[in-house]
Amino acid sequence: MIWRRNKKARDTGRPITMDSFPVRIELVDGELAVRVYVHEVMSKAGPVPCWTYVSEGMLKHWQKEMIFTLARDPQIDPRAFPEDPMRLMSSAYSMAAEGRTVREGGHSQLIDPVFLGHRSIVYVRPTELPGVRIPAPSIAVVLLKDEEFEVAGKFGVNRVMVNLGRAYRHYPWPPWSDPSRSVLPVASDLNSSFLMGLPLAPAPGVSVLQEGGQVVLQSVRKAAEYLREGMKDLDPGMPRVLLTDLDPTADSCLVWQPGQEGPEAIAKQDSEGDRLAGCFIAFVPGQTADGGRICEDGYAMMLTDESWSAIRRCIETEKPLSIPGKGGELGFRWNWIPNEYHNPVDGNVYYNDDGWHTFHPLKPQLESAPGAADLQAVIMLNQAWELGTRVGVEELSEYMKALSHESSEYFQDFPEVSQQDLLLQVTVGLGSLAETRLATRPGIGSEAARGLRGRLARVPTPVVEGSAISFQLRIAVRGGTGIPWTWGDEPAEEAAGDQGGASASVQTPRWVVDG
Repeated sequence: MIWRRNKKARDTGRPITMDSFPVRIELVDGELAVRVYVHEVMSKAGPVPCWTYVSEGMLKHWQKEMIFTLARDPQIDPRAFPEDPMRLMSSAYSMAAEGRTVREGGHSQLIDPVFLGHRSIVYVRPTELPGVRIPAPSIAVVLLKDEEFEVAGKFGVNRVMVNLGRAYRHYPWPPWSDPSRSVLPVASDLNSSFLMGLPLAPAPGVSVLQEGGQVVLQSVRKAAEYLREGMKDLDPGMPRVLLTDLDPTADSCLVWQPGQEGPEAIAKQDSEGDRLAGCFIAFVPGQTADGGRICEDGYAMMLTDESWSAIRRCIETEKPLSIPGKGGELGFRWNWIPNEYHNPVDGNVYYNDDGWHTFHPLKPQLESAPGAADLQAVIMLNQAWELGTRVGVEELSEYMKALSHESSEYFQDFPEVSQQDLLLQVTVGLGSLAETRLATRPGIGSEAARGLRGRLARVPTPVVEGSAISFQLRIAVRGGTGIPWTWGDEPAEEAAGDQGGASASVQTPRWVVDG
């Protein structure tokens, strides 16, 4: 059903029934529309009835499509959805036409509280909403209280958003806005944060987490120029704090509020907190030894002047950097996420301006046949926003688990196949038809490869709508080769104190492609 708002079809056209949803409403004839969905989001406290508004047409002006999810009182008729979100999207469309766009991590404040009684808004990456088609690409709009908006403006949007996640026990944060909720405790005392008074800088494209005894900073290539500009006029002896994005590969995140004693975190369901994200990283030079530690909802790296110089040089060269921690404190690693992926399976080069992230399973060791084939990572060959429009995330996850399980069971019967790296590429298209290709290193042999492909072809596939989706599973067969995984032509790693990257000529076996 189409409701043309400027023709008052809501009053004079066909009545809206529950079967009408999602209702499509044209806001600007032929240019901007919105779809309104009625659905529920599961939470720890039970299902949350919601309306979700999804724009259509923003991309014409280089603005990502907008998603706004509003918690609904179950006593209210679902057909009586508010018009405020549509007015907001119309205003955003007009601003985008003038070249004023918004991005993830951004925030806006209206002059008056005219948006559902609020005036403070932040923009975050969208999350899966059952029954809602997420457009490509898009950002989610979230209401904040004015006091929380001040926190977001000073210390970054993530400090507020993960506190929402704690309040609702929903990782990383609830996708819905509830205008009737109370102000979060994080807004009670801004001056109690140790960040107050330090030089803070937003760092889009940069994320930080703790993994395996190290503070790991990850940056996309396009962040380098921004970081260099931010460091240019900085006194070398002064600390620097980067307000980071939430790492998309994390399974948990630090959270902080005034009066809190000791570190706290929120986590995905069933996760073990192996990849603990932070909301900032502070570099504190002038120390006698190197070491990282948790501080509020982020990480502080205490650095010698030599290591601080190495970090500044890392920003200039865009080379990986590693600094060991001393005295039992956390070490530091800086990874530059490549924007190109040289795919050994099909020989193509994939480009993504936001970088190619590797997603790690919550339980790397497959329980069915430990040691036969262990899933190491998942590589998506589609943009993340494309998945929500084409396939259910839960269904896709179950499919990947089934493929991993079958691979492990298969290699259990081949004890002679050992220490192999397996890269399994799967493409699922319309009609749920799956194409499976694989590359192995140093090579499992054509007979074993054909047998594996045949076995995997029997795994039921998820339903895919629209264009195909493609992904790769990186699997270590009986421990794998132990060769470090690379994305292609990456620069050599620099160690603190080195003036340049170390180089070594290492002969590694080539990938053998089958199918």
